[in-house]
Amino acid sequence: MKKKKQVGQWWIKGALLIGICLNGMPACSNVKPAVSAQDDAALQMMVVDRSHFEVSHKKPCSHTRMCPAPLVCENGMCEIPPSITGRADERTPQVSFETDKGKFKIWLEVVDDDYTMQRGMMMRRGCQPGWGMLFVYPSEGMRSFWMHNTYMSLDMVFIRRDGSVSNVIENAEPLNDVPRYESTDRVMFVIELPGGSAAEYGIRSGSRFDMSDFR
Repeated sequence: MKKKKQVGQWWIKGALLIGICLNGMPACSNVKPAVSAQDDAALQMMVVDRSHFEVSHKKPCSHTRMCPAPLVCENGMCEIPPSITGRADERTPQVSFETDKGKFKIWLEVVDDDYTMQRGMMMRRGCQPGWGMLFVYPSEGMRSFWMHNTYMSLDMVFIRRDGSVSNVIENAEPLNDVPRYESTDRVMFVIELPGGSAAEYGIRSGSRFDMSDFR
């Protein structure tokens, strides 16, 4: 009877330990979930330490400032930017525009406060085709950009409130803090695209974007 009691005690202890592990208590806290193949591919497009990524990815957040660059706060969690994963659904913002080469649509990440505007495309090596970042200002004004901590070449499209393009900067040099890329007129929007996109789409001064969803 004594042996049976000891066996029973060990069985209960084992079950408790399993329960502790399943509930994520310290006994099993050193076990990390595997990074998915899709996330692993996204990591190659970001300037981020893998261990920092594993700690921060999916961390709860209420604003992007709570996420280390280039992760962004989406649906209450620190996520890989959608322009890197290419994930889009019916809620993802799009903008349509017309040039001499035809009519186009691109997906957008939208930034509209001081923090997200200052961070912009920093710490990214690239993004998916057909994606860009839209800067939305509260009113028209002269705008100036630089390439601090920006690892990818960018085209910058400066757009007036009515959707007409003021001017375009093409192939801004990565990591060059010296030049300031400026609008030639008062603008309300700026779209950053991967370098070479403006030439590919035919975007130039006078091209028109439908900004009605962002005013």
